[in-house]
Amino acid sequence: MPGFQMPITIDQAMGYINTNYYVLPAFQRDFVWSADQIGMLFDSLMRGYPTSSMLFWSVKGDTKTSWNFYKFIPNFIKDANNKAVVNELYNTKAANDFFAVLDGQQRLTAMRIGLFGKYAYHERNKSWNFSAESFPNRTLYLCITKYGNDEEGMKYIFDFLRDDVTNVENIYDDGTDKWFRVGYIDDVHTSGLNKYLRKNDLGETAEDILDRLDATIYTDKSITYYLEEEQNPDKAVNIFTRINSGGTELSFSDIVFSLMVANWSTIDAKTEIRNLQDLVNDR
Repeated sequence: MPGFQMPITIDQAMGYINTNYYVLPAFQRDFVWSADQIGMLFDSLMRGYPTSSMLFWSVKGDTKTSWNFYKFIPNFIKDANNKAVVNELYNTKAANDFFAVLDGQQRLTAMRIGLFGKYAYHERNKSWNFSAESFPNRTLYLCITKYGNDEEGMKYIFDFLRDDVTNVENIYDDGTDKWFRVGYIDDVHTSGLNKYLRKNDLGETAEDILDRLDATIYTDKSITYYLEEEQNPDKAVNIFTRINSGGTELSFSDIVFSLMVANWSTIDAKTEIRNLQDLVNDR
């Protein structure tokens, strides 16, 4: 039934994304969050802070093939001159019913990148053209030897550390502090957190932080959402526009672009436009 649904865990939401049960409608904008915003989101989740409800659209029947839908991205490259990450088109012809995310894409994508993906952003004093040197891959880590300064807004210290520095180790020691690769919590949870903590003498602070991380992903039902079930694409677009036109995060040009892509269903419009942008930038 439409309306607010029972909340779910982050682990459940990530599973739905991995199986394409949660997808993105064509009119959704691209992912735009900074690395700092992702760290702040994880800190808020760890502290049990509310992160606002999401809005999902239940897509069924002929609606599944009347528009284009896209998969969530697993990795992100921010602000490279000549390279952009584009969501992969989802083939819905033989797909089961699914949910399209009208509001909540940025948060869900941030969670997915933090847990399972990579984030590449510009390295200072390097070229803005994409290369591994200018935009090195980074993985999200959590400091497990100390807490943050609450006056600076972060109780838990999250940071995207360079892969060529950490070698993507599960626990990275920078000589001062120890950092836990956030995505490794999936392996730890599967084998048993208590067993892992007994085997690795990490100290009381680390045990408390990892216990909280495990609960944040697998126990806390922090994903709350409203479900829209009417099979009316125009209504879905109107809801999306109404949600995003009231603030400053989505510009008028973004909305126009979203509406144009939504009604251009004969081809993969997002990819075509991105390719055109890359071509213009190269020239």
